[in-house]
Amino acid sequence: MKRSALDLVVDVDNVGASADRGDASIERHHEDQSSCDLIIGELVAICATGDPIIRIPAEDGHRLARALTLVELHAEDMGRQIVIQFVRGDSTRPVVLGRLRGTRPRGATVDRVVIEADQEIVLRCGNSSLVLGRHGKVLIRGDYVVSRSTGVNRVNGASVQIN
Repeated sequence: MKRSALDLVVDVDNVGASADRGDASIERHHEDQSSCDLIIGELVAICATGDPIIRIPAEDGHRLARALTLVELHAEDMGRQIVIQFVRGDSTRPVVLGRLRGTRPRGATVDRVVIEADQEIVLRCGNSSLVLGRHGKVLIRGDYVVSRSTGVNRVNGASVQIN
């Protein structure tokens, strides 16, 4: 499968309830959630299929769910607050209605995020950068670089040059 310059792939096998499509749960209706209530949640990730993974407030904190969406969601939207409603009031079938304006993305956490590029990935902040090249070259730059380990800290290579 050919990937675009930036694809986020999220392993959703363990992401709580998914938005079932076409099974008996369509007829399920939970009285504890009015079908008119709007819920504020958070976009956590976007699956390879394009489905959003969202964080929904729950009685015991938060839960993650795969959702349907009415709006286009992109990688830069991760961490933003979103407006959610449930199909027929069924809390296992969330639908993202939109993004809240003026909200800034917060640090979203997921178990795994894969970023792929055809040529190069660059992470840059100020004078620091991490560059991953397509042929296996990894370049770490910074004014002050520290490597810490509570166990063995190895430097391996065909040849190792220090200074």
